[in-house]
Amino acid sequence: MSPSTTGPAAGPSTPGAPSAAGHGPRLRVAMLVDHVVGGGAERAAVELACALASHHEVTMIASRMRTDQRGEETFRGTVARLEGAGVPLLTLGRTATGKVWEWRPLIRHLRARRLDVLHTHLSGSNAWGPFIARLAGVRAHVAHEQTPFPFAGGLRALGDAGSEALVNPWLIGPLASAIVVPSRWSLDSLVELQGLPREKLRVVPNAAPEVDRGEVDRAAVRASMGVTDDDLVVVIAAMLRPEKGHEVAVRAIAAVRERHPRAILALAGSGELNDPEGVRPALEVLARELGVEDAVRYLGRRHDVMEVVASSDIALLSSHRENLPLAVLEYMSAGTPIVTTDAGGTPELVDDGEHALVVPRGDADAMAAAIVRTFDDPAAAARRADAALARQRSEFTWEAAASTLEDVYREALAR
Repeated sequence: MSPSTTGPAAGPSTPGAPSAAGHGPRLRVAMLVDHVVGGGAERAAVELACALASHHEVTMIASRMRTDQRGEETFRGTVARLEGAGVPLLTLGRTATGKVWEWRPLIRHLRARRLDVLHTHLSGSNAWGPFIARLAGVRAHVAHEQTPFPFAGGLRALGDAGSEALVNPWLIGPLASAIVVPSRWSLDSLVELQGLPREKLRVVPNAAPEVDRGEVDRAAVRASMGVTDDDLVVVIAAMLRPEKGHEVAVRAIAAVRERHPRAILALAGSGELNDPEGVRPALEVLARELGVEDAVRYLGRRHDVMEVVASSDIALLSSHRENLPLAVLEYMSAGTPIVTTDAGGTPELVDDGEHALVVPRGDADAMAAAIVRTFDDPAAAARRADAALARQRSEFTWEAAASTLEDVYREALAR
């Protein structure tokens, strides 16, 4: 097997060549993920790669992606995004975790490129990162941890946390040059629960792209969602996974419709690549039991999710667990009034009453009350949305995240 690459040539650049607008010499960086599509962690990896590529030589490596998947609808938009930013995409088509020999073509490729930094994302890539970096002669390995549930480390946690209970404290902590997390909540949790060394942990917040609401064809987008201009649309942009708490939102919308009968819950997202339905069957059963099956719309995976959010009346995060949710950042960027739970690092993004209405996790009654309050006072909701948009544009952009990440790289290389 040989790695397959698309996009600009990824040969070695001149060592020490100046960065166009960075903090020092141009760096050679490879981002390693299982897939380039999926949840927020994959989107963050792609956006960071694209932002870094304006100043550095960056390659995206998808270890589980096959070459023939590039043209599939699920992957097409992300592949085009990388190509447009000048980021080559290398696909390995690995088939099983235990087939260690499937890493050999990548190691040869990276050794030839004389990389400065191997930046791995999520536990699968993070676990292999230290070994790949050393075998390929990479100067620094940076691990990126986006998990929304950092369980206590050690063997006793394996039943709940899976491989991360061992990978983080016993492998990543000792061997990685640096560990990137998106929130202060995550940093503190990983130190307290898994014993990761605080001196290696660095916060690089997630971000969101800008949206020009004036360019969004609201009527057309809402028509594609199956709703009219008279409907009151509450959208959730999240994968259909248990931790996203969609069942709480279904219960909340049932209560909301007692006051606002035209309220609609639109779910933009699907399950995992190997389970596209996710929790949808369970949600359909619950909606029927509550008599609101006609009020819940399943939009599936949308490539225009920002336009969907911008065309909705409320953007909702119902999650039980989060880290620093990309969904909330995208809601802020879209300028749509936000109702969110207090999961994970979400309070680092929005203040209750100023940027959003924040409710306790799992509390359908509180969520319903916040949605009704938003519908009943659109002027106050608009003020909160404007404040959230201003905060996102001043504090949470991918360009700012890339600049902070470059500092992490240079610090790791200096060790």
